[in-house]
Amino acid sequence: MRFIHTGQLCHRILVLPAVFIAVLIAACGSVSAADRIVRIDGREPVRNLEGRIYYHLDETRALNVNEIARVDFDVVPTHEPDFQYTKSAIWLKIPVINQQRESVDMRMTLQTNFMTELAIFKVDDERAEILFEQNENSGFATRIIPHPNIVIPITFEPVEGADIYIRYLSRGSTTLPIRFETLPSFERWSQSYTAKLFTFYALMFAFAVMSTIAFVVTPRGLFLAYAFYAIAVILYIGQRDGVAFQYFWPNAPLFNGYASLPLGCLVGLAAAVFARVFLDTKKNYPGADIFLRMFMVLCALIPFSAFFIGESNAKKVATYWVTFGAISFLVIGFRAMKTIQPRIVFYLTGWFGIVFASVLVTARDVMGISPGRSETLDIVRAATLFDATMMGLAMTAAILHIRSERDKSLRDQVEALQSNLALHERLNSLESRYEQAAEEAEKRGRVLANASHDIRQPLFALRSTLKEFETSSATDKGQGQSIERSLDYIEGLVDDFTKTALNEASSEAGIKGPATPVSVIFDAVHGMFLAEAENKGLELVIVPSSRSVRLEAFPMLRVITNLVANAVAYTKSGKVLIGCRRRGDRLLVEVYDTGPGISASELETVMQRNHRGSQNGSNPDGEGLGLAIVREIVDEEGMKFFAKSEPGKGSCFAIEAPLA
Repeated sequence: MRFIHTGQLCHRILVLPAVFIAVLIAACGSVSAADRIVRIDGREPVRNLEGRIYYHLDETRALNVNEIARVDFDVVPTHEPDFQYTKSAIWLKIPVINQQRESVDMRMTLQTNFMTELAIFKVDDERAEILFEQNENSGFATRIIPHPNIVIPITFEPVEGADIYIRYLSRGSTTLPIRFETLPSFERWSQSYTAKLFTFYALMFAFAVMSTIAFVVTPRGLFLAYAFYAIAVILYIGQRDGVAFQYFWPNAPLFNGYASLPLGCLVGLAAAVFARVFLDTKKNYPGADIFLRMFMVLCALIPFSAFFIGESNAKKVATYWVTFGAISFLVIGFRAMKTIQPRIVFYLTGWFGIVFASVLVTARDVMGISPGRSETLDIVRAATLFDATMMGLAMTAAILHIRSERDKSLRDQVEALQSNLALHERLNSLESRYEQAAEEAEKRGRVLANASHDIRQPLFALRSTLKEFETSSATDKGQGQSIERSLDYIEGLVDDFTKTALNEASSEAGIKGPATPVSVIFDAVHGMFLAEAENKGLELVIVPSSRSVRLEAFPMLRVITNLVANAVAYTKSGKVLIGCRRRGDRLLVEVYDTGPGISASELETVMQRNHRGSQNGSNPDGEGLGLAIVREIVDEEGMKFFAKSEPGKGSCFAIEAPLA
């Protein structure tokens, strides 16, 4: 029997597992390498190339296809090639094998609309074949298949293995999603893609057209601002999709490579214009308005910065700036929530979508994270349509609010006009009754002559007040109440004199009414004479009082109005002061003025009927009845009358009435 040495046994125990692990690793490595080859069969598309694309960054931009075949490549670490903004020439290598024993026709789609330089080669053991080549001067017509994305037809021979090399330069995003489609799958995908684009552009164009029509029908800046924004979005998304290069400027490849910069800034500028108009920041939020204007200026200047900092850096700055602007518009909208609810809800909801899309584009183009380029554009389109719908609702809510405010304003104006009309009708009625009273005065003599004098002065004051009321705010309730009091007084005065003239109530002449507050008399006098005094530049001062007199209101009011009417009529400058003070069981009511004054010898004369003083030139309309009427009423009502005057300094007329 042979015995195995203990050392040999240990050696075998350690070596055998190591050999097994090495074989397993080798097997796994061979499987992994096999999986890194794109296998096509002409029946199914190959759309997931993750781990099967290799890259090399050529900083010299000088390597050709023969030289690049000898260079080491690394596996693309993401699901689609994306090297952000780089100046290097990017080389991609895709190992492909045709598993069929017959030729297979495929469509290699590069889901981008344009590259500054692009060359595609198929390299096998025998030769290198150029499949496609273009540069920054190649128009859209140079494409083999007229499609918004770059599509390359490739034929693989039976059981052919080859490497697809792609060399490209970009002054913007370097994202290059690659798929291999069969002929039927390409047709289905192309039709679906076209339908998706048509739906998006049709809806956005419809929004722009409807906003323009609304602006023509109802010229509001809100509609024009939104139409501008919708058109800017159409141009920008159209450029990113490749539709703009295909239809708008197919013979301007240089501009097409640069277009995303000014069009992206145009979207930011249009969004700022819409935010300014919708939120009315110039009126409501001056600080935010300054920021929006600064933002618009920089949006207009950033495209020119490409001449100084390079196109790639300018696009990066524009992406960050527009994203910052979208977030800022949202913040300003939140600031406005307290003042323009509820329409701001639609604005904020729509702007959330734009902020999400802007952040997504920034993450995609600048930081290389987020979904793929195709998925990103789909999300941007959906967010844009959602935003367009919400902004349309926001504008509708804004217009409804404006109409509601306008209708309320019209109702207020109508009510004010109706009230004004009623006042005019009452005034016309009083003037008509005054004319009738004047006609009766010719027949009835002294009584109606007194009425004519007493009514003329308040009517004159009322016309002045009403004229001021017509030119003032329609909602000046104080003026309206003043006119109402004057009209009440005149109506009562007309009724009193008319009844007296017709001898219908002569028995009531001596009846004493309840106590009359002096404040009521003073308020009525203030309302009747304030406008006339202010028109002459006089100060009408009434000292308030809580006292009451044991008299009817109308006799007391007639006396005070005649005294104040004379004071206002004859005083050219200064003031007219009305006040009262107690004398035992009686109340002294005084009217002071800074008029020309009357001499002592003339004072008794002017108190007689139809006698006017030497200063009457200040009031050519005077008839010499005012003071005579005052004395008659004072005598009839058991009051006392006092007068004193000094030429050049003014006068004081007073009555003494029993306290209530």
